[in-house]
Amino acid sequence: MYSVLALSIVSLFNCNKNIYLEMRKCFKTRIQGIYIVTYIIGVLFLQTNSCASVSGSSLLQFALLNDCWRNKFFEKRELNTVKYWLSSQDGNKFEFCSGTHHFDNKNTHTSNFYTKNDFHCSLGICLYLHEPLNNFESDYSTKWSVKFRVLNNFTFVNLDDRPFILEDYLKVKHHEFRVFVKYLIQQEEICLHSLPYKLFYKFLGIIEVLDPISSKYLNQLYLCLLNKGLLGMDCFKIMSDPNEYKKKYLKQRNHSLMYFFLALDDSLDACLHKDLSCLSLFKKNDQLFDRGFRYIDTMSPINVNISEYIVEYIVKKFNREQLRIFNWLLYSIESTGFSFNKIEMTYVAIKIPCLCDFGTKKLIDIERKQPNLVSSTFFELLSPSNLERISFLKFTNMLPAFESFVSIFKGKHLKYFEISECSGLKPHVISSLIWRNTTLEFLKLKEITLCDKDMAAILHLGLKTLNLNNCGVESDFNHDTIYNNLKNYKILTSLTSLDISCSKLPGELVRFLLKSQNIKYLDISSFELIPRARSKETFSGANIKWLSLKINNCSSNRFINHLAKSSESTECLVLSQAPSEDLLKFFFGLSNFLDTVTSLDISENTLSIEILNLLRGFKRIARLNVANSLPHSVKGLDEMSLFKTVEHLKVSGNKIGLNSDNFVARFYNLTKLDLSGANLQNGALIEIFDDDMLDSLIHLDLSSVNVPIKDFKKLCECKSLKCLYIDLKKVSSVSEYLEILQDANFKERLNFFCVETLEINILVFFKLISFPGLAKFRLVCEKFEETVENLQISNVIYRKILRIEIVYIQPLPYTIQSILGKAFQNYYISIVDNFSVCVS
Repeated sequence: MYSVLALSIVSLFNCNKNIYLEMRKCFKTRIQGIYIVTYIIGVLFLQTNSCASVSGSSLLQFALLNDCWRNKFFEKRELNTVKYWLSSQDGNKFEFCSGTHHFDNKNTHTSNFYTKNDFHCSLGICLYLHEPLNNFESDYSTKWSVKFRVLNNFTFVNLDDRPFILEDYLKVKHHEFRVFVKYLIQQEEICLHSLPYKLFYKFLGIIEVLDPISSKYLNQLYLCLLNKGLLGMDCFKIMSDPNEYKKKYLKQRNHSLMYFFLALDDSLDACLHKDLSCLSLFKKNDQLFDRGFRYIDTMSPINVNISEYIVEYIVKKFNREQLRIFNWLLYSIESTGFSFNKIEMTYVAIKIPCLCDFGTKKLIDIERKQPNLVSSTFFELLSPSNLERISFLKFTNMLPAFESFVSIFKGKHLKYFEISECSGLKPHVISSLIWRNTTLEFLKLKEITLCDKDMAAILHLGLKTLNLNNCGVESDFNHDTIYNNLKNYKILTSLTSLDISCSKLPGELVRFLLKSQNIKYLDISSFELIPRARSKETFSGANIKWLSLKINNCSSNRFINHLAKSSESTECLVLSQAPSEDLLKFFFGLSNFLDTVTSLDISENTLSIEILNLLRGFKRIARLNVANSLPHSVKGLDEMSLFKTVEHLKVSGNKIGLNSDNFVARFYNLTKLDLSGANLQNGALIEIFDDDMLDSLIHLDLSSVNVPIKDFKKLCECKSLKCLYIDLKKVSSVSEYLEILQDANFKERLNFFCVETLEINILVFFKLISFPGLAKFRLVCEKFEETVENLQISNVIYRKILRIEIVYIQPLPYTIQSILGKAFQNYYISIVDNFSVCVS
């Protein structure tokens, strides 16, 4: 008996569903206890490793409602065809009835109807607490060009061959679903009829529930829904939605609406950037990428990033119907603003977790072109409801036509306003845009020259965040007029974050802003003070408890010294790119910071052993960034408390030696380690990975690091690793490393996996994504081998949650493109060339 049980379980691990089902049928009729055990094991395993491809028969059974059978008079002729039933224990909620059913015909030979006494349910539920379902059979695998993840998953885990039943709130009837399938398979006669208002939203509700897989066929379906619905006889009812069918059938979800952006015009494409909370509209390209629309219902607010090309295209090319649908879509997803950018955000890149990233700015001079104007006509084309909702506006290397812009947005409730990289902007313009705006909370200006009127307007605002990056003031800036009426300056009570990095501003202005009662975040990196003649400048942190203090690329001066000494504490201290050691010595000797700093960034410095030893005064550092900063040798380094307190360590770009020269091996409690670009001596990793490290480490970045095979074997002894970045560009045999990786102790826990290699074949690729808990996988490669021998994709276990990103240098062979294109049905996959990657 137990050998048969073992065989059924083994069949699961070999992905043989047919053997498993036969074993389970045997247990069901003979050994009830073992049946329960195998059922539980099967459901848990198959749902955890759900295959997103149709297995077994391509026919899929659907059970649907039929209004004709809801009158409680059950004709024999009709009930003879019933295969599936719903039942209710309490007369309220009806669910699929797993019992067996039959009718007793002995007493009803003279009648055309059954009575409740003729009906028998093995669960003992009476006839009037049952509802018969109409069976609909469809060849899902071969006939449906549009595929759905929910149906793919259902066909694989459907252990009892049950029918698929749609959500009860949709109330999908048999004839309605038949029409829906005709839309999916694009039958010609369906193109002759307009889509009714109610059915339009019900179809979107079905699509929402089934989770569609992006493809050209899905785009064709939405083009048909657009033409027959949004441009059909009921288009005005659909858009006004008087019966609130969107709320009823979509449950306020917007995922199924997003694909209309792709059908709106042949030149328009779109994707969602979840981390930026924005929808990006851009010129359509031929690359295959994950558009991320499924995230729309977890994003709020939603802003639209729109490129220069798309602005001009909408203004010049969109017809009346397209503009009406565009406005309806913006209103439906509750868009709250726009970000205008010359550069198109054409791709939703997997966000790579950055270790000890405290927002350090790298000072890079970029050649700026003259900013273009955003046509005022674009705003005039927006509906009044969409204009009224705008609270977010961002312009990057693009400027609004100010006269019309001011007239349009005067009195509007803006919360976020940003103008960046617009060096041609004239003074006084900012004040005309923001004057007396009582709702503005975030103001970000970059590369702007301000006048005294602009600054007075800023001080009157109740801002929470003020960023003046690389800004300056006019030569005739009036220092006296802006400080006359302090009681009216709301900024003194509202400001929590101030960023004046790379700016050149009057000292009196900075001193005034630092008097804000609730300020907690300050960035004065590369800041230059304009002293006032015959004025004794004093600066005070006013006993502020900073949450973050960033002072990159700054020399020690009176301003910084006064600010630091008078501050009560800070949790995050960033001292990157210090021109000399004086600033570091000064801060490392401040008693008010030694007990409070938990995050310290001293990257991009040239640190001596003397400076490093000054770190022994810090008592609570949990995150430390010393990237590109360590001396050639760390011999002579003192024992210090941070070796016990640091949990996140970034040492990228440094040389890591052996024994006393192994800086990383001195730490006891690391959970996250970034060694990217480090020069590791052979055996350094073996020293680092002691027993404690093998137990605790969950994040390891070895990108751009050549790891010897012995060190790699030691790495694979980690037990809890969830995030791993490895570089295999210089290894002689990728397969050898892969074989070691397959037996790694952390293989069940690995969640995020990033691999860089020169060349890879498709077999190795599928092995790399075979880790059972993997959610995100990123591959950077120069070349894909064309060889696809012995590839059996059907034997690969797919997880519908897995998101894949492939960044290639050389063009992919057609055979590889074809295989990966088919894999798009199973994964959220993006395949882009190196020049298309837009890190979001």
